[in-house]
Amino acid sequence: MDKATLSAEPLSVSPSRLTTISALRDCRDSIEAEFTQFQIVSSGDIQQLKDKIVKQDNLLRLQKKTTDDIASDLSSQVKIPK
Repeated sequence: MDKATLSAEPLSVSPSRLTTISALRDCRDSIEAEFTQFQIVSSGDIQQLKDKIVKQDNLLRLQKKTTDDIASDLSSQVKIPK
C-alpha cells in the first residue's frame, strides 16, 4: 500500500481498542501522578539533608572556636621557663 491509500482508509476503532486506549491513558496518568509525588517527597528529603548539613557545619565551627579559645586560655596560663 502506498501513502495515499493508507491515509484514505478510514481509521476504525473498536470498543476493545477504545478500552485498551483508555486503560493505557489511565496507566500513564497514574505513573505521572506517582512520579510527581516522588519528586515532591525526594526534593523535600534533599532539602532536609541540606538543612542538616548546614546545621552540622555551624556546630563544627562553634566547636572549633570553643576549642581554639580553650587552647588560647591554656597557653596563656602555661609559663615557659626562660
